[in-house]
Amino acid sequence: MKQFGLLLLVTWLFFVIPQAHATRFYFELGAGVAQIREGASFFEDNSPSTLGLGTAATFSFGADVMGGDSPTHIHVGIEHHLSTGSADTGSYAMHAPYAFARMDSRNFFLTAGVAPYVWRRVNDLPGLQYFNTVKSGIGLLAEIGIQTPITPLVSCAVVTSAESVLVGSTLSPKPVIGITALLRLYFGGFTPLEKERKSYGDGGPGDYEGFRYPYGFDPKH
Repeated sequence: MKQFGLLLLVTWLFFVIPQAHATRFYFELGAGVAQIREGASFFEDNSPSTLGLGTAATFSFGADVMGGDSPTHIHVGIEHHLSTGSADTGSYAMHAPYAFARMDSRNFFLTAGVAPYVWRRVNDLPGLQYFNTVKSGIGLLAEIGIQTPITPLVSCAVVTSAESVLVGSTLSPKPVIGITALLRLYFGGFTPLEKERKSYGDGGPGDYEGFRYPYGFDPKH
C-alpha cells in the first residue's frame, strides 16, 4: 500500500503538475549539524534524552511548479535527510525520503514533508551500513529557510529543520533538529536565460535575480 501511494504521489508531483504549469527543476545539496532528542522509543534503546551533536545531510530534487511572476512560488519534490548522533550507549542515525511541498519567496521558504519509509541505525561505531526499516513508521518534516540568489540558476540558503517519526500513536524522536547550509542548482525548464531576471515578480526586463551575473549579458538594458 505504501509503494502504491508513493507511486501516485511521485506521478502527481512530476508528471501531472508540470503539464499544467511552467516548471523549473532543481537539485539541492545540504550539510550541517543535527541533534536527536527523545529518541529512545524510536531506536528501541536506552539512549539518553539528548544525543551529542552529529551530522545532517540532505539531497533534494524539486520543481518550481506554480508562481510565474508572483512573489511567492510553490515547489514540490523529494528530499532525502540523513541525521546522526552519538552517546556513551552507541552511535545512532536515521534517514528518510520525504515528499515535500514548499512555499518559496526570493529570500525565505517554508517546507512540509512526509516520508512513507524511515530507516534507523544503532551500532557501537559510526557508519553507513546496518540500517533497518522502521515498520509502520511515517516520517514528518518541517523546514524554514533563509536564502539568497547568487545567479538566476544558483542560490544558497541556511535551513533549520525538525523531523519526527510517527509509529502508531507515538512520536519519536521529538524532534531531530538540523541546521544546514544549502546550495540549489536549477536546470532545464522552458524559460530562456534572459527572462530568468523577471523571476519572483521583479518588474521590468532590466531587473535580474542574484548579485552575480556571469552570462555575458549587461545587468541593465
